[in-house]
Amino acid sequence: MLPSDWKCSRTLLPENVRAGARIAVLMNGKDPAHEAACEASEPAARALNLELIRLEANGPAGLEAALQRLAGAGARGLLVFSTTR
Repeated sequence: MLPSDWKCSRTLLPENVRAGARIAVLMNGKDPAHEAACEASEPAARALNLELIRLEANGPAGLEAALQRLAGAGARGLLVFSTTR
């Protein structure tokens, strides 16, 4: 069973496109909730034959560097974890 957040990936990325596709995850590596969400996403991503690429942006200063990494990562999608504080 896949977490509900990942079920839509089957429609958005059909199997022939999804095979080995890289999905970038923009997150705050210092936020325990982001770490937990990323770890929880790994099994679902593997079940869909996706590779997650962690892009850590610990505050506004790290965002530009993370986006530069995204440009060269060959990602076919982007998942952004939000922070409420």
